[in-house]
Amino acid sequence: MTAPRSVLMIDYYFPPLAGAAAQRTLGYVRHLPDLGWTPVVLTVRSGEHSFSDPSLLDRIPPGIAVRRARSLDPARFLKKVLTRAAPGHNALGGYSEGALWGAARRILRLEPWLLFPDRRIGWLPFAVAEGLRARRDYPIAVLYSTSTAVTSHLVAYGLHRLCGLPWVADFQDPWAEDYVSRFPSPAHRWMARRLERAIVKRARAVIVTTHPVQEALRRRYPAHAEKVAVIPMGFDPEAFAGVRAAPCAKFVVTHFGTFYGSRSPGPFLTAVGECLRADGRLARDLEVQFLGTFDPPLRALTERLIRTYNLERIVRLSGPVAYTIGLERLVSSSVLLLVTDRGPWGRNLVPSKLFEYLAAGRPVLGLAPEGAVAGHLRAAKAGIVVEPDDIPAIQRAIMALYEEWRRGAPHLPDHEVVRTFRWRELAGRLAAVLEGARTARPPHGARLGVPQH
Repeated sequence: MTAPRSVLMIDYYFPPLAGAAAQRTLGYVRHLPDLGWTPVVLTVRSGEHSFSDPSLLDRIPPGIAVRRARSLDPARFLKKVLTRAAPGHNALGGYSEGALWGAARRILRLEPWLLFPDRRIGWLPFAVAEGLRARRDYPIAVLYSTSTAVTSHLVAYGLHRLCGLPWVADFQDPWAEDYVSRFPSPAHRWMARRLERAIVKRARAVIVTTHPVQEALRRRYPAHAEKVAVIPMGFDPEAFAGVRAAPCAKFVVTHFGTFYGSRSPGPFLTAVGECLRADGRLARDLEVQFLGTFDPPLRALTERLIRTYNLERIVRLSGPVAYTIGLERLVSSSVLLLVTDRGPWGRNLVPSKLFEYLAAGRPVLGLAPEGAVAGHLRAAKAGIVVEPDDIPAIQRAIMALYEEWRRGAPHLPDHEVVRTFRWRELAGRLAAVLEGARTARPPHGARLGVPQH
């Protein structure tokens, strides 16, 4: 048997940071050691981000090395200063509290202009320095970086140039596409495309999470098409160990995650209101819970629709919850709600919550256009898919799922399809990509730094 090889896994979003972005590297590190790879994680220091869930630390296997580097985050620093500036004690020299927040908003509006490629750029120098120290301490064979924070790829790019190590770049979502990122100027868009091109050119392999994104990258960079592979998001059955469904006499519909951008709860809530007007039984049985946050305009829309349709006793806005609590709510629900939009986001990308929904084994109501989400749901026979703004179709879907619940015969996902999204299986695919990157010849013309040992 060959000796284990070490991979430096560079990911800003790693526990205790929470959210969908934190699940991918965590899922891999739990299984790569069984596949001949020793992961060494390079991430940000604990406490450098406000959205955290300390319970996720329990899921990091014992013995996994986690190297944490500090970060300078101007937005968080400004928020911290302003939070400490109380009325009567002005920390910034003479401004009133209202003026302080007004100044803060003006400064924060400059953030997309000044912080490129993203607001995590203050992590870059510290992460590169810590990565160099990690390379001295471990026999690193391959670099792996993953984004939602594109700064993670910049860290890997710097280490790749300094050390000559092969590099695998993983895009959890596309970045340089206009439908994903709102660039403040054409110059920023041009810089993003240039950086994306550099990443695709320099990396030995590029991973994306859906086939539409793979096809787009292959069209844009035909000379590097063969290096672009697909590994979807996934789930860990172990995360559901000990999670028990709570008995409930209600027909519970649950959404787990964030509403932002064009992903709106509006059509679903409108359909719910119309269903209640048409069928009094549903009013007695239905409960809707939203676990997560809303962009302010979508929060305002949600509250308005709750008032319009008198849903105060039916809809619960629970806010963010710990991951394990979220899983308990999923397995205790009657139906799981997934919302995308009609545009390219909804067609090309898949919310990571879909795979936890599949693992929970509950019917899914997918509000999605034809594309990646609809394809996964139909392949897994996991529920009903309707267009995200087709309110009559959403009404019919709600009532069909309600009648199934009343009969006690919910439509459950196909286990054989669902199991292909377990992190153990996906880690096997990553291990093959890492081995291919380790043994492949460098791209023609690449001038690396220190030769690989």
